Amino acid sequence: MADVKENNEAERTDKLESQIKSADMSEDMQQEAIEVAQEAMQKYTIEKEIAHHIKRTVCRSTRNTIYTFSL
Repeated sequence: MADVKENNEAERTDKLESQIKSADMSEDMQQEAIEVAQEAMQKYTIEKEIAHHIKRTVCRSTRNTIYTFSL
């Protein structure tokens, strides 16, 4: 059973690809947003949970500046 879970996680990690189409953020903030999004996608499977994690983490690091992300 553990092997199946590890294989699913490995397949999922291989599929993670980030792309910024438009941004009003510095390059550093964009890179941080990508890292946070990848982390969220590894931890969660439901889009609402992924979005919540991204928003919570980014708002915490930017002192409540809200940015919009789409998955």
